[in-house]
Amino acid sequence: MFFRFDTYPFEAFARDAGLGDDLRRRLDEVFNACPGVATRRGRFDLKETEDEIVLSADLPGVRPGEVDLKIEEDTLTLTARRREEAPGDVRVHLRERRDYEVVQSFALPRRVDRERVRARLTDGVLTVHLAKAEAAKPRAITVTAG
Repeated sequence: MFFRFDTYPFEAFARDAGLGDDLRRRLDEVFNACPGVATRRGRFDLKETEDEIVLSADLPGVRPGEVDLKIEEDTLTLTARRREEAPGDVRVHLRERRDYEVVQSFALPRRVDRERVRARLTDGVLTVHLAKAEAAKPRAITVTAG
């Protein structure tokens, strides 16, 4: 059976109460500890260097074919699904590792060159390198006298 929350259970409450990400992560840990419950929140880092934007995402148990990345305008959307089904001749006595789906959109801080995007999934960590578009890179301007 596949479970998924389309919205975080306490999203409005957390926003209205001004609760920070730390409490949200703790609530996620509580819900993820419950059998059969999987939220869409993941662990992400979005960093920027002079030449690129780098997204790192923890996706334990997800295979490369279960990851979908799309860039629209200035938004990167990540969808990842972990699904595991026992073969028909296997009787499952205990199942604590649940299927889950992560859906997350990221507003990119700079324009990127869509032709120079690389993604690699290694040991449960997805790393996406998005090369900045030339127009988005800093450019030094020489000042002349006169």
